Amino acid sequence: MKVLAAVVTHNRAVLLDRCLNKILDQTRLPDQILVINNGCTDDTNMVLDRYPVEKIEQENLGSAGGWNSAITFCLEKDYDFIWLMDDDGYPDKNALNVLCNQFEDKFSCLSSVIVDENNHNQFVFPYPLIKKNGVPNTLKFWKKYNSINALPLSDNFYYPYAHLFNGALIRVESIKRIGNVDIGYFMYGDEVDFNFRLLSDGIVASTPMAKHFHPNVMEREYSLLRIYYNMKNNLINYRKHYDKPLLRSILGPLVILLRVSRANGLLYAFSLIIGKNKKIFFKSINRGFQEKLGKDFPH
Repeated sequence: MKVLAAVVTHNRAVLLDRCLNKILDQTRLPDQILVINNGCTDDTNMVLDRYPVEKIEQENLGSAGGWNSAITFCLEKDYDFIWLMDDDGYPDKNALNVLCNQFEDKFSCLSSVIVDENNHNQFVFPYPLIKKNGVPNTLKFWKKYNSINALPLSDNFYYPYAHLFNGALIRVESIKRIGNVDIGYFMYGDEVDFNFRLLSDGIVASTPMAKHFHPNVMEREYSLLRIYYNMKNNLINYRKHYDKPLLRSILGPLVILLRVSRANGLLYAFSLIIGKNKKIFFKSINRGFQEKLGKDFPH
């Protein structure tokens, strides 16, 4: 099996350096490494010059545009799989070897589990309770699996859900059938849409035998940009892919406000509904209900 490792990066040269170093330290090396320079203005090119990688430089097209370019490159070449990851995480030494060995015909995607770089049993992104059709259970949205030890496995090695794109190995034939990442999402939600489309072609799963280490992003503050695209694109995906879209659309803004209050403080959360940021927040909700994709953050 021929594997392309692809990394999308934007102004995180130090973390990119670490990521590439870990890719080249794999017990099973990828056949080629591609880096999408997504409008970087830092020392990214200096880092890339030190590594034997293919690179594509483009304007900042968001995460969606980065993944789309990586997959387009892959489809133009003779690869069987693409191994996708962001620049801020990095794979365990045996990750690709495990994914290649455990990948079965029933999968369209098999991913590493994403664990805290300082606590290798703790998930950075908790795994939801999944229904038989592979969709998170709306009525039990609060129930999450937060650690490897708690995760129930099918066939003793995988859980039927994946958080893309952090060490996800994806079958190229599946991509040919379902299409590329939708660049209209720009950022946030593109991975959810792609996940559901992959699910239509096979099982999308994660295996705890392969680990992808990642900073604890749950501690990061929310920028207005992140809030806007997260809210808008979540609402679009609720109606496009999920069951109980109305219930999810009602709960969605409340969940965002709760997360923002925890990360940024209660006053900042209030600014989204009654303060200086309310126009941006309510525009994101309005655009979401109108299902308006695109790079449209108000300036």
